[in-house]
Amino acid sequence: MLGEPVRVRELDVPLDADPVGPVEVRYGSLAESITDEAESGLLFFLSNEQTVGRVTFEGLDSLRAARGEYVPDEAAKASSGWVRTITGSAWLEERHEYEWSRYRTSLTENYQHYLFLFHDDFVEAIARGIWLDVVSRHQPWLLGADHPTRLLDTVAAEAGGTIEGVQWRRRRNPQPLDALLSAARLCSQDLLRWTCELDGRESELMTLRVRATDQAVRYSLSRPWVGSTDEWNQPPPQDQLTAALERRCTGIAMRRRQMGLA
Repeated sequence: MLGEPVRVRELDVPLDADPVGPVEVRYGSLAESITDEAESGLLFFLSNEQTVGRVTFEGLDSLRAARGEYVPDEAAKASSGWVRTITGSAWLEERHEYEWSRYRTSLTENYQHYLFLFHDDFVEAIARGIWLDVVSRHQPWLLGADHPTRLLDTVAAEAGGTIEGVQWRRRRNPQPLDALLSAARLCSQDLLRWTCELDGRESELMTLRVRATDQAVRYSLSRPWVGSTDEWNQPPPQDQLTAALERRCTGIAMRRRQMGLA
């Protein structure tokens, strides 16, 4: 929240950066579609195992990097660990004011100020979440099938049906809920995804995601182009998901009739 005293804490992450290794910062999307809520910034670094590590961002708002062995923030100096989060951040407040005054987009609830420390550089980002993985030296930008944004791409549909002439399918994340909640401490995890087939092409209808923080576990339903439409503090009741699916399919059917496509 804005207005809090500055506090810095170490973030527990699955990879350790080489303490004397380099970092490469890239700004650009890995999305396969412009409707994806995908990564728009990348950090490549050498891990302690001498493999290439990568950080991808969920909902990246801002990214900046600087040369230097010492971070300028006194509170950050007092913490440890190569990945940290900063609450009470003046930069986050500045970005929130910019986004809110121009686009009515709030950064107060779901965004964090991240700090990454390397040997002679430090990188900062404001984003909703991060994900760390090991990548190929030859194709470091490719998203693997185990990346959170791709886990449901290869899963077979568990259910399907037709609403107002719109054929839909539902896919479920096969990972255990405990593992998903643990991973959700870094970034949102897709639990369920509904798709439809129109004109021979499969498109996303909506996705149920979970995000865990120190304060709460939040479940959200999101749509392409729109983003989050509903949120819950516990797994949502099935009847609410069914109602949301019916509204989505009915809306699509109505628009297609108006366009003469149905």
